[in-house]
Amino acid sequence: MRRVLWRPPSHLSAILHLSQPPLTCNYGGSVPKLGRTTCFISIFRWIFMSSSVPPPEWIDPFVDLSDVASRSFQNLNPSPWVHQIITLLDGSSKMESNLDSFCHKFLIKLSPSFVSFVLRSTEVQKNPDVAWRFFIWAGKQKKYTHNIESYVSLIDVFSAHGDLDRVKFVFTKFTEMRFLMTAMDFMEFCRGNAVAVNAMFYSSLIDGFGKLGRVDEAEKLFEEMVQKGCPPDSYCYNALIDALAKCSKIDEALTVFKRMEMEGCDQTVYTFTIIISGLFREHRTEEALELWDVMIDKGITPTAAAFRALSIGLCLSGKVARACKILDELAPMGVIPETAFEDMLNILCKAGRVKEACKLADGIVDRGREIPGRVRTILINALRKAGNADLALKLMHSKIGIGYDRMGSIKRRVKFRILVES
Repeated sequence: MRRVLWRPPSHLSAILHLSQPPLTCNYGGSVPKLGRTTCFISIFRWIFMSSSVPPPEWIDPFVDLSDVASRSFQNLNPSPWVHQIITLLDGSSKMESNLDSFCHKFLIKLSPSFVSFVLRSTEVQKNPDVAWRFFIWAGKQKKYTHNIESYVSLIDVFSAHGDLDRVKFVFTKFTEMRFLMTAMDFMEFCRGNAVAVNAMFYSSLIDGFGKLGRVDEAEKLFEEMVQKGCPPDSYCYNALIDALAKCSKIDEALTVFKRMEMEGCDQTVYTFTIIISGLFREHRTEEALELWDVMIDKGITPTAAAFRALSIGLCLSGKVARACKILDELAPMGVIPETAFEDMLNILCKAGRVKEACKLADGIVDRGREIPGRVRTILINALRKAGNADLALKLMHSKIGIGYDRMGSIKRRVKFRILVES
């Protein structure tokens, strides 16, 4: 097969060396009707030489997401993209076009949390016009919607400079987006008119309060639900446990987790996933692993999301080999997460642990878990998304991972670890 790819048969050699330029085919398009031999060559080029551009990725303001849910941003490292985007906010007439070109070049899109973080930066806070233009530009991204923090950050900028007209305008737009507690208004209406509220409505409210970080109100709703004779189901328990875990109240989350079992409510794989993620977030690795074993012993089949939570936590704890071992143990159970290695490489690069990512990539290829070309593509995208564009370009323009070095009669694949060692 190798000879066929690299050495065309003699009856094709004359055609391959024609002076006229080769015919090309559009990606995804139909192959033009040509002569039999020329058509074969065009199909060959189309299949083996085309490369599709990956879709733009949403980027976050922090490189290590292991502690973001705790809402304590003081000890987090800003993503390298933050400084580069702020540098482009120079107030010039070409500011928007420069932002477009930069994002198009590196295939990125700015997430709502990224935009709100930039709006809170010292550089942008000093210039309300730049903040306004950046806010408008960000809102024009495809499939993008400003979050509450973005509106609040922009209002803070205008308030600091006494621009009351713009404050009023932004606040009007803010209210038009319907960021209102209409659910609680409906709850009060039901209470006043003796309308029964079911567990599903309670779980939705508890989940909403949890996402806003208002855990005390979520707990009150949960207790109110119990007192009114509405037995909480697994959705209600999961919503409360998730709210507690994401607000760094993991011990309280574990208490609710045990209460769930005592009251005979089924603990689902999602329940275990929430607790495991919360334990890793608090750096309680061994407890998370023990809980994983409990889940397996109970006969609960882990999902791809459950293993993702486990593998990401182990990778950030420096236990990459343990994650790979557990992945091997899942195969006989019929659980084969397709994106497991991709998730692990992404989180290692995002956390700035490129050396460990390269070591993992070599292990994946050496054990035949994945073909070198796909691992290389995953690593390039992971480096790019983490803001490490220099290493991504270096890997893309080298033979690392897919090329071979010849030592006499022995050919050895160029290891990924060369990327950080050279």
